Amino acid sequence: MGSNSSATMLWSRYCPSLRDTGMTSTATGFLDFVSYMSASLSSSIFASLVTSAGWGVVILTWVALMLIATVISLPWARIRGKQDDFI
Repeated sequence: MGSNSSATMLWSRYCPSLRDTGMTSTATGFLDFVSYMSASLSSSIFASLVTSAGWGVVILTWVALMLIATVISLPWARIRGKQDDFI
């Protein structure tokens, strides 16, 4: 989840804006590193959470995080004033 979240959001929003600077490859490499590190960290946290709290708490945590992410990301184009981002 950590790998996919950071890679998808940052690669689709941030990296294309670096096209004119020639730093797109550097940025995507760094973000790839960060996404794999967050995935490895989240795997450790996930294993500890399942062991200590159980599956019910883990599923409720996932639902809460996905709802928060949806609330933040859906109105992104309207906040920036660009309606074409959804097309």
